[in-house]
Amino acid sequence: MARNVMQCGVNMKPTKEFTDSQIKANDWIVTKMKKLINLIESKNPNIDDFNLRWVEAKMNDYNGGIVPEIEELKRANEIWLQWK
Repeated sequence: MARNVMQCGVNMKPTKEFTDSQIKANDWIVTKMKKLINLIESKNPNIDDFNLRWVEAKMNDYNGGIVPEIEELKRANEIWLQWK
Protein backbone atom coordinates (compact mmCIF):
# COMPACT_ATOMS: atom_id res chain seq x y z
CA MET A 1 0.00 0.00 0.00
CA ALA A 2 1.48 3.30 -1.06
CA ARG A 3 1.55 6.24 1.32
CA ASN A 4 1.14 9.82 0.27
CA VAL A 5 3.29 12.20 2.21
CA MET A 6 2.08 15.77 2.24
CA GLN A 7 4.72 18.38 1.68
CA CYS A 8 3.41 21.91 1.49
CA GLY A 9 0.16 20.78 -0.11
CA VAL A 10 1.67 18.36 -2.62
CA ASN A 11 -0.38 15.20 -3.22
CA MET A 12 -3.24 16.41 -1.05
CA LYS A 13 -6.37 14.34 -1.32
CA PRO A 14 -9.73 16.11 -1.65
CA THR A 15 -11.79 16.45 1.48
CA LYS A 16 -14.28 13.69 2.15
CA GLU A 17 -17.81 14.38 1.03
CA PHE A 18 -20.60 12.92 3.12
CA THR A 19 -23.39 10.84 1.68
CA ASP A 20 -27.04 11.64 2.32
CA SER A 21 -27.36 8.67 4.69
CA GLN A 22 -24.43 9.92 6.80
CA ILE A 23 -25.99 13.39 6.99
CA LYS A 24 -29.36 11.92 7.99
CA ALA A 25 -27.69 9.79 10.66
CA ASN A 26 -25.97 12.86 12.10
CA ASP A 27 -29.27 14.76 12.07
CA TRP A 28 -30.90 11.87 13.93
CA ILE A 29 -28.14 11.91 16.55
CA VAL A 30 -28.42 15.70 16.96
CA THR A 31 -32.16 15.29 17.56
CA LYS A 32 -31.49 12.65 20.23
CA MET A 33 -28.90 14.91 21.88
CA LYS A 34 -31.44 17.76 22.00
CA LYS A 35 -33.85 15.42 23.78
CA LEU A 36 -31.11 14.49 26.25
CA ILE A 37 -30.37 18.17 26.92
CA ASN A 38 -34.06 18.84 27.56
CA LEU A 39 -34.22 15.85 29.93
CA ILE A 40 -31.20 17.01 31.93
CA GLU A 41 -32.47 20.61 32.09
CA SER A 42 -35.92 19.49 33.24
CA LYS A 43 -34.52 17.44 36.13
CA ASN A 44 -31.56 19.64 37.05
CA PRO A 45 -31.82 23.41 36.54
CA ASN A 46 -28.07 23.84 37.25
CA ILE A 47 -26.56 25.09 33.99
CA ASP A 48 -23.04 24.20 35.17
CA ASP A 49 -23.73 20.46 35.20
CA PHE A 50 -20.81 18.57 33.64
CA ASN A 51 -23.03 16.13 31.74
CA LEU A 52 -25.10 18.96 30.32
CA ARG A 53 -22.00 20.79 29.08
CA TRP A 54 -20.59 17.59 27.57
CA VAL A 55 -23.82 16.81 25.71
CA GLU A 56 -24.10 20.38 24.41
CA ALA A 57 -20.50 20.34 23.18
CA LYS A 58 -20.94 17.01 21.41
CA MET A 59 -24.23 18.08 19.88
CA ASN A 60 -22.56 21.18 18.43
CA ASP A 61 -19.75 19.01 17.05
CA TYR A 62 -22.18 16.59 15.41
CA ASN A 63 -24.29 19.45 14.10
CA GLY A 64 -21.12 20.80 12.47
CA GLY A 65 -20.62 17.54 10.60
CA ILE A 66 -18.29 15.60 12.87
CA VAL A 67 -19.16 11.90 12.88
CA PRO A 68 -19.54 10.57 16.45
CA GLU A 69 -17.34 7.79 17.72
CA ILE A 70 -18.86 4.72 19.34
CA GLU A 71 -17.42 5.64 22.75
CA GLU A 72 -19.16 9.01 22.63
CA LEU A 73 -22.47 7.38 21.79
CA LYS A 74 -22.05 4.91 24.64
CA ARG A 75 -21.33 7.78 27.03
CA ALA A 76 -24.43 9.63 25.83
CA ASN A 77 -26.45 6.47 26.43
CA GLU A 78 -25.05 6.19 29.97
CA ILE A 79 -26.00 9.81 30.65
CA TRP A 80 -29.51 9.13 29.29
CA LEU A 81 -29.93 6.17 31.62
CA GLN A 82 -28.64 8.23 34.55
CA TRP A 83 -31.19 11.04 34.01
CA LYS A 84 -34.09 8.90 32.77
